[in-house]
Amino acid sequence: IGALTVTQVANLNLDDVASLTSSQIAGLTQTQVAGLSESQISVLTTSEIGWLRTDQVQGLTATAIRAFDTTQFQALGSSQIGVLSSSQFRALSNDDFDVMSATQLTGVTSTQVAALSTTQVSELGTTLLAALTTTQVRGLTAAGMAALNSDQLAALSSDQFKALTATQVSGLSDDSVSALTNTQLMGLSTQQVAALSVTALRGLSETQMALLSSTQLRALTATQIGSLVPNQVAALTNTQVALLTTTQVQALNAADVAALSNTQINILSTSQLQALTVTAVKGMNEAQIVGLTTTQLRALPQTIVAALTTTEISQLTSEQIAALGTSQWSALGSSQVSALTSAQMQGLSTTLLRSLSTTQLRGLTATDLGELTTAQLTALSEKQVGSFTSAQVGALSNDQLARLTTTQWNAVTVTQIKGLTTDQMSNLTATALQGLTTTQIGALTPAQLAALTVDEISGLTTTQIGALSTTAVTGLVDTQLAALTTEQLGALTTRQVSALTKTGLAGLGSDQMAALATAQLRALSSTQVAQLSNDQVSALGMTQVAALTTTQMVGLTPGQVGSLGDAQVTALTASQIGALTATQLAGLRADQIGTLTTTQIAGLSATAMGKLSAGNLSGLTQTQIGWLSTTQLQGLSATSVAAL
Repeated sequence: IGALTVTQVANLNLDDVASLTSSQIAGLTQTQVAGLSESQISVLTTSEIGWLRTDQVQGLTATAIRAFDTTQFQALGSSQIGVLSSSQFRALSNDDFDVMSATQLTGVTSTQVAALSTTQVSELGTTLLAALTTTQVRGLTAAGMAALNSDQLAALSSDQFKALTATQVSGLSDDSVSALTNTQLMGLSTQQVAALSVTALRGLSETQMALLSSTQLRALTATQIGSLVPNQVAALTNTQVALLTTTQVQALNAADVAALSNTQINILSTSQLQALTVTAVKGMNEAQIVGLTTTQLRALPQTIVAALTTTEISQLTSEQIAALGTSQWSALGSSQVSALTSAQMQGLSTTLLRSLSTTQLRGLTATDLGELTTAQLTALSEKQVGSFTSAQVGALSNDQLARLTTTQWNAVTVTQIKGLTTDQMSNLTATALQGLTTTQIGALTPAQLAALTVDEISGLTTTQIGALSTTAVTGLVDTQLAALTTEQLGALTTRQVSALTKTGLAGLGSDQMAALATAQLRALSSTQVAQLSNDQVSALGMTQVAALTTTQMVGLTPGQVGSLGDAQVTALTASQIGALTATQLAGLRADQIGTLTTTQIAGLSATAMGKLSAGNLSGLTQTQIGWLSTTQLQGLSATSVAAL
């Protein structure tokens, strides 16, 4: 038999092949066996197949192997099975695998298992799969693992699952993972868990997520954690949430965080919270933010605090706000600060308030500032006080203004001064008002100055009086001017005096009029002079009267001229007398005319003489008539001469 050529062996008829003895079978070479046709192979008896040596089996072609029927296949021993090459093993049909005995299975190597196509793997029976040794199971490729259906996976024991390599596990699909039994899932090693693809992980149900052990959970990489869908993250137990590493927490996205319950959020440690990304924190809803403990809030890094929305800020309790550290406060923007409620503001410590930047302070609403306690307000630095907007200053209560320290008042800017309301001005304390600098005083508006009470006005220093702007002075009313002391009145500059209104001037009393310096008096316009009352004019001293300019003299009303006393008339200069109009001169009484001195008479021009009425001339004494020059007499009308 062994001497036959391959061609001769291939030409043996089927009956001859079927009747070969064991010794004849043993005489066939590997090459002769390889030359057997499919027809010849198909007639081999089970005995003949069993007589084949392992080297002869290795000589069978894949086509020959495929030609075995199930009965012939079952005749192969475990040693014969074990020597099949990858291509030979891959040539086995599904029917062959279905009838493979337990004894034959012991001969299967992991290399042969690895040679199976995905189609073959997907059609392996559950009984066969369950009978595979752990070594054989390790032969399945990642693609082969992915080809297993749920029934096949369920047939694998926990020991078989534990034997899977990381590469094999990486081949599991999401459907495969979702089909794992609880025992299989909990039996996965940390290396296997870490090998699951992100797609496969998404196949874990909420129930399965909750079954992961602490070591399995912590074995998940950041990439794997980041691939979980929100409902999977929400399915984690409180214990599991507490076990997440900071690296894993950092992988959570906004949707993941939003899916966590308030209880789960509260379980997060300070290090876990600090690991959250800004994007993730933005996913937290108001209830979650409000649910944070003060310890958790204080642990939030500046980047996360800065990412809180204005709505979230406004929802925090006073205790939570007060728990924030100074570094966290420095991270808040002005819009976030402006979102604080009055209750939250009142809960801030003085230390926190002093840590606010000027930009942050300007973010406080007028209402917020108005709610600050005395202790909070007085704790603010001069720089902080000086940063308030006019609107903010205007929102401070009278009591708050009264509590500001002298140092804080000194920091108030000109713009802020202009922001004080009239009500605030009328309620300033004497200390606060007297503490205002000349620059601050100079910034007062007419309305603000007019709002000062009599007591406040009388409390101003002479330096402050002199610092008032001419615009502001127009706001002074009669009662305020009446309250000025002689010293305060004397502090008014000529420009300020010239700015006094009719209403203001009306408040000057006789003593005050008499106390006006000649420069102040001369600063009055002719219009202002005309607005003085007769009593005010009659209160002027002789020096003051003599100091009046001719323009001011022209501004006197006939009534004012008539109110001048004899001494005042005597004090008038010739030029002043000469400046009087006929109407004004008509206001002179006869007894006033009779007090005119020779110098005053001599100062009257012929024109001025012509202005004198018969009533005026009737007051001239014989002595005064004797002082008249021929030129003056020539200025008299016939009627005037007749009145002498």
